[in-house]
Amino acid sequence: NTHPLSIGLGLDISGKARYGVRLKNKKMFLKNSTYTTCDLINPDGNLISKSTVLDFKGGVGRGKDVYVTIKGVPVFYSPYMQFSLDEQRKTGFLVTDFSGSWVKGPDVVQPFYWNIAENMARISIHSKILSYVGADALGDFVINKTTTANVDTSLLIEHSTLPTSQYLSLLDDNNDMLVSISDMRIIDEMTIQDINNWKDTLDHCDAIVIDTNIPVEVIEYIVEKYNHIPLFLDPVSFAKTSKVLHIIGKFHTIKPNKLEAELISGISIKDDESMLDAAQKIFEKGCKQIFITLGKDGVFYFDGEEYGHYLHEGVNVKSANGAGDAFTAGVVYGFLNLNSIKETAKFASAAAVIALQSKNTISENLSEHNIKLLLKDEM
Repeated sequence: NTHPLSIGLGLDISGKARYGVRLKNKKMFLKNSTYTTCDLINPDGNLISKSTVLDFKGGVGRGKDVYVTIKGVPVFYSPYMQFSLDEQRKTGFLVTDFSGSWVKGPDVVQPFYWNIAENMARISIHSKILSYVGADALGDFVINKTTTANVDTSLLIEHSTLPTSQYLSLLDDNNDMLVSISDMRIIDEMTIQDINNWKDTLDHCDAIVIDTNIPVEVIEYIVEKYNHIPLFLDPVSFAKTSKVLHIIGKFHTIKPNKLEAELISGISIKDDESMLDAAQKIFEKGCKQIFITLGKDGVFYFDGEEYGHYLHEGVNVKSANGAGDAFTAGVVYGFLNLNSIKETAKFASAAAVIALQSKNTISENLSEHNIKLLLKDEM
């Protein structure tokens, strides 16, 4: 007889399965598995998969025939899903994840992440998205929605077989993520040839925002070919940060969280002094601006001349979904329009606050005008 297998995955993640088989390269195969960040005995939310491979080295799990349940009720199904085993970004339900987005006039481009592109457009940055969508209804919906938000989607590539990327997270009573799943196979289709095809656009942009979800060889190509243009990096997750450690100094600005900053710097962050040491170490690698996001504790900023900690007080959080994306958009705005990293940290934090006060991933209230009003009220 087969006996149930219980597994502790760390970071408050646990699971159980009918049986498991240890594979090479720190991987494990699970049959009929359940994955949750809740109490395993009586969880609020579960991710249930017929067959799963856990990649502990890569920090991800990949499941087939995946169901998401809330209080035992199935609410979502996908034939294939990838989910995080580490501190993935808490970004909630995103209709798509993309491998490209750029902004112009000031022009910014951002390979992969759709939400940042729309957030940038909402705060008066001319934004272009360079990526893939599927030939499906979801792709059509996202294009229409994002075009309405004044993002230039004219250079998107429609993939004939793979579906538009999707990301789904379940939130707890505190509006923090319980579990997330995603299907980003289409993102792996981005190639160096795509970057060459977009050359005319990239050559004339004022900033490039890069997301670590795109293939590493494409990121390597961008940082070498466009090193004369300020490159902004959103690390996305601890696991995905590891694949760009060898080129981290090529980026003008990075926005890691605490765990990602520790990985990049090699310094354990325990207090303000070690935070400064970590930021200095990252600066020495070549980065010009470092924003270490600290969740409810705000952000630590450093540019070699000025540094400090900023926290916007008294935030009424409706959902944490999308706050990081709004912050990144604010960082780009600050680089293009403001005079100091401190001003940029405040502006980006105010953008994140507006996102936190919305139940939607992208707040309808996010605008350059509303951010300035929020900062004025804080004074």
